Amino acid sequence: MNTENKKLIKLLEIKNNYYSAFDYNIKYISAYLSGYNYSQIEAGYIPVDPFSKNLFFNRLDSYIRNSYHINMTVSMYSIINFFTENTENAFHNFYEAIDIVLNQSLESYVQSIKDNAAYVLVFPNKSNKVDLNRLVDLLKKIKERPGMYLGEKSLTGLSWFLTGYILSEIEIYENTDSCYVVGSFEKFLNDKHNYKDKRWDKIISFIEPTEMPAFDFFYKELTKYTNQLNKLTKC
Repeated sequence: MNTENKKLIKLLEIKNNYYSAFDYNIKYISAYLSGYNYSQIEAGYIPVDPFSKNLFFNRLDSYIRNSYHINMTVSMYSIINFFTENTENAFHNFYEAIDIVLNQSLESYVQSIKDNAAYVLVFPNKSNKVDLNRLVDLLKKIKERPGMYLGEKSLTGLSWFLTGYILSEIEIYENTDSCYVVGSFEKFLNDKHNYKDKRWDKIISFIEPTEMPAFDFFYKELTKYTNQLNKLTKC
């Protein structure tokens, strides 16, 4: 199954099962899918023509832009959020748009699922495991340009990005190395702040309850964690 179809399935799964997890917020859905998609691209799943009008998400983007008469270079998630009264309505409006575009082009979309003509697999490599350096390099990129990866500087957005990224890594490489890396950082935080079995993002948001300072605090703790690992490696 190609990445385009996987992303749509993830969206429909969220709609059916994860209302409370995402708190009806499409910004977090966007971050989650960005993380998932980033891993898929890293692995070599890339569109033959990323701007093709036949790709579902491009049709969805065009529909939303036309509906709100927007020509600016902003994401479809941002457009809906801006023109909707609250996050819950934005969530429902986003899925209404998906339903409309699916119904408009259901026949052609079903055919694309059958032949997977829109995507090609390049350099498949199931031995390409998630290591600390690769994950830390990605986190450094996110720190430098959070808007590009997350939509905004947000600890919650970062958490959902990593959730999507790790899910894809497990699906592609059939291992849980990425879970181990995040789990190791989580243990570091628990030990340092005298907690037991708390999620890394919950610890940080408890110490820094505001999104942007929490985002910065995450990177301070990540630096301390990687420095500690580097010292152990040199011993």
